[in-house]
Amino acid sequence: MKPTLYFVTCLIAISGLTSHAEVIEVQGVEGENVKIDCKYPKGFENYEKYLTDVRYKRNNALIRAKKPNTLVTEGRYTMYDNTATRVFTITIKEAQMSDAKTYWCAVERTFRDDYTEVKLTVRPGVKSYTGQEGGSVKIECRYPEGFENYEKYLTDVRYKQNNALIRANKHNALVTEGRYSLYDNTLERVFTVTIKELQMSDAGTYWCAVERTLNDDYTEVKLTVQPGVTSHAEVIEVHGDEGGSVKIDCRYPQGFENYEKYLTDIRYKRKNALIRANKHNTLVTEGRYSLYDNTSVRVFTIAIKELQMSDNRTYWCAVERTLGDDYTEVRLIVHPVSGVPHIQKVIRVHGEEGKSLKIDCRYQEGFEQYKKYLTSAGRVINDTVIKTEYGNTLVTSGRYSLYDNTSARVYTVTIRELRMNDAGTYKCAVDRQQTDDFIRVTLSIHPVLGVTSYAEWIEAHGEEGGSVKIDCRYPQGFGNYQKYLTDNKWKLHNALIRSTKPNTLVTDGRYSLYDDTSARVLTVTIKNLQMSDAGTYWCAVERTLNDDYTEIRLTVQAGVTSSEKHIRVSGTAGGSVKIDCRYKNGYENSEKYLIDATRKLNNVLIRAKKPNTLVTDGRYSLYDNTSARVFTVSIKELQKSDAKTYWCAVEKTLSEDYAEVRLTVHSELTTSDEVIRARGTEGGIVKINCKYPEGFENYEKYLTEVRYKRNNALIRANKPNTLVTWGRYSLYDNTAARVFTITINELRHSDAGTYWCAVERTMNDDYTEVKLTVH
Repeated sequence: MKPTLYFVTCLIAISGLTSHAEVIEVQGVEGENVKIDCKYPKGFENYEKYLTDVRYKRNNALIRAKKPNTLVTEGRYTMYDNTATRVFTITIKEAQMSDAKTYWCAVERTFRDDYTEVKLTVRPGVKSYTGQEGGSVKIECRYPEGFENYEKYLTDVRYKQNNALIRANKHNALVTEGRYSLYDNTLERVFTVTIKELQMSDAGTYWCAVERTLNDDYTEVKLTVQPGVTSHAEVIEVHGDEGGSVKIDCRYPQGFENYEKYLTDIRYKRKNALIRANKHNTLVTEGRYSLYDNTSVRVFTIAIKELQMSDNRTYWCAVERTLGDDYTEVRLIVHPVSGVPHIQKVIRVHGEEGKSLKIDCRYQEGFEQYKKYLTSAGRVINDTVIKTEYGNTLVTSGRYSLYDNTSARVYTVTIRELRMNDAGTYKCAVDRQQTDDFIRVTLSIHPVLGVTSYAEWIEAHGEEGGSVKIDCRYPQGFGNYQKYLTDNKWKLHNALIRSTKPNTLVTDGRYSLYDDTSARVLTVTIKNLQMSDAGTYWCAVERTLNDDYTEIRLTVQAGVTSSEKHIRVSGTAGGSVKIDCRYKNGYENSEKYLIDATRKLNNVLIRAKKPNTLVTDGRYSLYDNTSARVFTVSIKELQKSDAKTYWCAVEKTLSEDYAEVRLTVHSELTTSDEVIRARGTEGGIVKINCKYPEGFENYEKYLTEVRYKRNNALIRANKPNTLVTWGRYSLYDNTAARVFTITINELRHSDAGTYWCAVERTMNDDYTEVKLTVH
């Protein structure tokens, strides 16, 4: 009966997983947000969920929610897992045509993740553009990946390829046809159509099109053309904001294309011209003024930037003629902007080490669509720290982020986790075609009082037999992250000591660690220093992607005596012990060995003939570190009979140099009489923590339900500090804490019973009984 019941239980669980829709079809509109609702069955509330576009590959998740009922954001993706309704919702912001494809909502499980197919289609949105009569307009048409080499065109009659106003059969090349030009940028998958010398009749509906074999792909475009300034306007009235810029379009009649044009604030006085253009169709700049005479539309345009309240007065657009110049009155009204600073050419900002800083960089009207960037030196793009691609989009690069608010004409640069070496000169810049527009930024950093600034490395010094304290600083925002000390960078499982709780003293052997989150300082103490402790270490903050390391260079000076004559060490039966034997200067190349109490050379337990080379013989190993003048003997799998007197010896020409070693071996610390009680819920997860004594770090660990039979192990770990998974079981051996943790996933009622955590030893394995209850 039991196998039958077990089969029925599995069948119910499996059928429960397929209760959701096999395929979810979602439609979106380009530029708008799209929501995808993914249901899952009861019992999977606490499992991780994610969205992927590559099935069966967890690492390709576009966004992942590790905590239920918490909003998670990743770029344009957001995700919220509502365990009450058992629905996790993914939102894709500002949908693009390239987003149209197949996705999978996934629930991460032990054996095989549970997938629900999602088919997303995206309809092109209607884009609106506005131009001014006589001016020009640029229309940007985006297209999905895979269509780079297809022909693109603009038409005002949909579904008729032959009515194309302009067509590009070459990509990344400018094509011009009358008043139309087209450039297809395949790198960004955008083709841009420019219409110049706009006419009122140009207003209407167009379609950007990608020519395909069966049906062309169309994107609707609405174009509005505003009337220009009439040629006989008596008064032109324009408005601008203080600190901004303004454009004045001055029309003139046919026949005056080759005459000089100018702007003046004193009528009838040519010599008082604020700016003058003696060449047409050429941009002329004079201080804050610029003038461009477009003879094809008979309009000359004056731009005034960095508007001041004193600019609020009457001007005249003028065409210079032989008898009497032709004037058009211009009334400029400048509005003060309350609470908004002027556009400054120099910005001075101050920040505090470890904190964040925001820099607001204003720019003139007309530069909304230009790219903005922050550069650290000169005007070289290669020195760019961060750069925008599009307006009103947050861009992040390392510690830097940039957001361009085109409506306010301000782009904001944020620098996080400020460092002392961030201080210096930067430039906010607008990327223009000819000369970039710069604002100089001077950044000063104030150090945190009472705490030294970050260093590339820390030098620590101690004396043999004494102790040393090492202060490691970390930036703001990492107070609750785990910290540790290691002598093997990039391997977090090689931690010599690790803190799991902030503001709590942690001790492990000769090491102690205290994380002071208020001062953001991690203090490591090493006591009873040995010459072999000298070397390189790293203070580390454990982060999700890459841990943050600070290098430590530790030197240990020799103690008062050049060598010890009496050494006392102790170990635990079944474990291991290390004996550090110091020797005097000048004996680096002499042979070293360990001998038992008889001092007879035929009783040598291990000998090293080569310095700085590990020698192993049975349970003994010896390493001679000549730089520290210490040779270290290790004895593993200690036995009670090992408790006796030994001699560390340096072979000399006339007589040997000995140091007495007295080894004590304590009785084995077994946990076999202890019972671990664990409880879990059917369909859930249970974790079992199994402790073991010092000296057994490198032994194999396993879980079994049949005591004294190694071959019946349910799961086994033959490598410490490495996660091992087998079916529903996983095992992780944390040698720093001397605890190996067994996890059982998707619990069943049949899992209830007695197990044994086991440490595999040469003679008899060490067992700890585990009682598991499943509700």
